[in-house]
Parts: sequence; structure tokens; C-alpha cells
Amino acid sequence: MRRSYLIVIFCVATLMVAAQKIVSVSGEYTYYAPSTMTLDEAKQEALNQTKLHVLEAKFGTLINSTSTFIIENKESDNPSSRADVRTLSTHEVKGEWIEDTRPAEQTISTHKSMPNAIIIHTRVWGKAREVTATKADIEVALLKAPYKEAVEEVFKNEQEFYLYFKSPTSGYLAVYLLDTDENMAYCLLPTSNDVRGNFPVKNNEEYILFNEDPTYIFTTKYSLIYNHIAIIFSPNEFYKANDQQGENEKYTLPRELTLDKYQEWLSRCKSNDSQLIEKRITVQIVK
Repeated sequence: MRRSYLIVIFCVATLMVAAQKIVSVSGEYTYYAPSTMTLDEAKQEALNQTKLHVLEAKFGTLINSTSTFIIENKESDNPSSRADVRTLSTHEVKGEWIEDTRPAEQTISTHKSMPNAIIIHTRVWGKAREVTATKADIEVALLKAPYKEAVEEVFKNEQEFYLYFKSPTSGYLAVYLLDTDENMAYCLLPTSNDVRGNFPVKNNEEYILFNEDPTYIFTTKYSLIYNHIAIIFSPNEFYKANDQQGENEKYTLPRELTLDKYQEWLSRCKSNDSQLIEKRITVQIVK
């Protein structure tokens, strides 16, 4: 009886490993960006959309829900035409991008039929894995004050910020600020004085992070920049990347590493842990 039980468990484990095999993927996609986007925003969104389309072509999608909503057109004088009924379907790609295997290639153009649009054609190469199980549905938000209703994504130079986090399952958390202009990643959590190398969190508990020493502020020497806050969570224990203490004459910086080293660390974490999640919040900083 015991021998049969062990054989069943071994077979199931083998199937799970096979289903999560990492494979090479590549593809291309053309993204039409609206004129309201900056060029940097448009290029990043084009890259994101291209990777999503590659994953969708390789692994497929799941339709999560369908919502019907009404948009009122207040400019119309005809009551019968003042409501526009639309249907929105949300879907989730059944795969995740592990890492790039070569730099993406992007070409930018315009077309006379769409004079206000930026047309970006993107080609990508990387490694990906099929998602065979639902990951934890974590809640995150960037805050301008230490309470969860103070959600904000546009900050001024030297303005403090906080992070709201909640997870349905206990696990471990890390938070990084990704500065593409400086090509650096700054470890915000665990903090520099935390010797554990990771930050454990409890299920269903609401956290307001960076409300105690050390606190953080956004800074910029430019009139406008875009950074990203990367939130990494897993129910399995992991440790932050190997980094070093940052140096600045005016500010005390968090520990830091290059973006390339950060991506290498994240790729290793994803390869070893199919339940690890990385969520990014884009933040606009104005001087």
C-alpha cells in the first residue's frame, strides 16, 4: 500500500515538472500608441504587448469574466442615444515571461492615415513557461500618504511615498525601485538594516510599508521621469538580490545593483519558483 502511494506521488510530480518546462519563444507585434503617450511610455507598452501576444500564441488564454457597462453621452439631446452599452472581456495569458535571451528590436514610424499615432513594431526573443496553476492574487498600490485610500501614481520631487500590500496567503516579499534612466535597481524591501534578506508577510493582513524608519522619497534632476516599483512575492521563501550600499552626497540611498543584475536575479527566482509573482507600478515623477 505504501509503495503504491509513493508511485502515484512520483507520477504527479513528474507531470507537474513537465507542464512547467521552460521553452524558447520569439515573435513580433505592431503597437499603435495614442498621441497622449510619451515616446518612452509607448515603447515600454509596445514591448509589454508584444510579449503578451507571444505568450498568448504559445500557451493560449483564459477568459476570466465579462462585464457590461453603460457610458452616458451627455452631449446628446436625444435621450434614446445618450447611453452607449459596451461589453468588456478580461483574459489572462496562460504563460509567463522568464527572461530575454537577446535585446528587443523596435522600429518607430507614422502613417498619414493616423497622423497622431506612434507606430512601433517590436521583435522579442526569450524564455517562457506555461502557467498551470493560479498564483496568489495580491493587492498592491502606491500611496502618497500612509493610508490605503491615498492611491497616487504622480509624485513631485522629494515627495514621500508608501506602499499598500495584501496577500491571501502567507509568504515572502521584496520591493525594488527600477530606475531606467540610471540603469539601476534599488532594494526598498528588505531594508538596508534588515539582516534576514527577506520580508515575511501574513495572509489577509494589510500592510502600509515605508511608514517607519527608513522612509523613502522620490527624487529627480529632470523635469519629468518615469520609474517602476517592482513588487515580488512568493509563498515560498526566497532572498533578495546580491547588492551593495548606494552612495550619494545629499541622500542616504537604499542598497543597489544594476538593472541587468536585477533581471538576472529575477530570472533565476522565476526559474526556480513557478509561484513567484512580480508586479510593477509605473510612477511619474515631476520636478
